[in-house]
Amino acid sequence: MTIFAQRLREAREKAGLSQEQLALDLGYLNRQTISNYEAGKGDPSKSFLERAAARLEVDPAWLAGWV
Repeated sequence: MTIFAQRLREAREKAGLSQEQLALDLGYLNRQTISNYEAGKGDPSKSFLERAAARLEVDPAWLAGWV
């Protein structure tokens, strides 16, 4: 599992959101994108990192695992 995958799940759970709720908040129709990212599948786009970090109230660089 990647640092990004771990941190995405950690921040989502801390925010009290399900995968489905986070997906809907970010404009996705279902939870599959969030599920895939949390499973370490695929690399997030810069846009996804920025939107997810804003919704989860964390620093995008932290979420990405750069710091």
